[in-house]
Amino acid sequence: KRVYVVYAAMTAEQIKYNKMIADGTLSKKLPGREVKGGMANPNPESSLDNTMMQMRKCCNHPYLFEAPVDNGGDWVVDERLVQASGKMILLDTMLKTLKQHGHKVLIFFQMTRMMDLVEDYLSQLKGWNCCRIDGSVSYQERQDQLKDFAQDDDCFIFLLSTR
Repeated sequence: KRVYVVYAAMTAEQIKYNKMIADGTLSKKLPGREVKGGMANPNPESSLDNTMMQMRKCCNHPYLFEAPVDNGGDWVVDERLVQASGKMILLDTMLKTLKQHGHKVLIFFQMTRMMDLVEDYLSQLKGWNCCRIDGSVSYQERQDQLKDFAQDDDCFIFLLSTR
């Protein structure tokens, strides 16, 4: 067994958010959810008081603060989803190689909203099947997901919540 530690650099957008978190100006920047055809805050009820949690979100993906939406108000899933986050750029590169070599992949998440972003990336942007278990999945569904992952070669990624 080998363990690799891979570091992902923050993108310019992540650095911008990081600075706003550090100087306390992030709350002035974020739009409300009602925005159409621009940027929308996916969780306007979220408190910005916990600086460390905001820094963790920033390191994961800036779409955890605001994400592009179309004129209908639906989230836009395109290449910007990958390019906005250093972790997503790295994940995109690694998954292409792992899929090419026939590997199965487990990805663990502490934030289910980040899990949602990666699931959208996998299904809508890449067209890849994945399995997912989080706190809302029933026992029977968990069993079905485990069976699918083990037996279905098309399903090579399993998203798992640690919460």
